[in-house]
Amino acid sequence: MSALLRAFWMVSILKMAPQAIPASQTLLALVVVTHFAIGAMLSATALPADGAVVSALLGTVVMMAFVYLILMMRGQLQRFVQTVTALAGCEAMIGLIALPLTYLFHAGGGESGLIALFSLLIFAWNIMIAAHVFKHAFDLNSQQGVFYAVLYIFTSLIVGTMLGVST
Repeated sequence: MSALLRAFWMVSILKMAPQAIPASQTLLALVVVTHFAIGAMLSATALPADGAVVSALLGTVVMMAFVYLILMMRGQLQRFVQTVTALAGCEAMIGLIALPLTYLFHAGGGESGLIALFSLLIFAWNIMIAAHVFKHAFDLNSQQGVFYAVLYIFTSLIVGTMLGVST
């Protein structure tokens, strides 16, 4: 287990490609459930419990659908399990790191410039990780990876806003 967590960490700090994460349906299921649970905890800082669950579910579904759609369009669906496992695992790790800051922010510390700065840095880190994963999974250059990462983040935000469950 520690080797797997280390692999997710190494992908998260851009030192390892997402191909290093095993392509396993069981691991995919475990990581997707973890992604959802951490998303629900993060959303619960700003939304009621039912809204947090819907927001987390939506975030997980949008992530999986986005990856599926792009891989399908590029004729690379065989990379779906590994790509989603890597992205969901890295996002779950970032979520755990962001959780204390998110609680502080929503508990009245939002006025703190330092909390806001750290939150912004974590958001930027999330975009960098998604760009890194997409670059490798979709066979892109770095700029195209960033484009897809920003498109993914904005898609998540827009869908959440349209459905009234964004935090």
